[in-house]
Amino acid sequence: PEPGIGWRKELRLTLGSRPLLLILTVHFLNAFAFGGLAATFIFFTDAYLQLEHRGSILLFLTFVGGALAVPFWTWLARRMGKPKGMVVMCGALVAMLLLTFLVPFAGKFGLTALYTLVLGAGFMGLIFIYGMIADFAPVDAEKCGRDRTAFLFALGNLVQKAGNAAALALAYALLDWFGFDPAQ
Repeated sequence: PEPGIGWRKELRLTLGSRPLLLILTVHFLNAFAFGGLAATFIFFTDAYLQLEHRGSILLFLTFVGGALAVPFWTWLARRMGKPKGMVVMCGALVAMLLLTFLVPFAGKFGLTALYTLVLGAGFMGLIFIYGMIADFAPVDAEKCGRDRTAFLFALGNLVQKAGNAAALALAYALLDWFGFDPAQ
């Protein structure tokens, strides 16, 4: 065994695997999308939906909706497969986000709370990415000659954190650039 962790070798193996790079790219983009929504959600509920000081409760409900939806997304992944399930998840999320501008949610906490639960359930489809990493781990082990499952999941978590951080940075920079003032 080589001394130390062998980061150069790990990096070379990771960058040389196109399927792994695709999985990590999708993982980053999903985290970026959810991070952007989460970063602006409280401002959105307070300013646009006129539900002052209830944004934190609604953001919490996205996580509750997500937790309740895990059995559904697991069933869908087994029934349709992960790639088709992700297409369904993305289509559902786009429809829900467009619905935000069509339904008069302003001032209606109950309707907004229900919508927020469903939105959180849609975003929980992000668990497909972890399933894809688990599916790829045996292929990676065959190519590398050793099991790197823990490394792959750690790399996935790192990419997810980078996606969330990038979304926060961009969302707040854009809000500032457009002159958004949460007090107004």
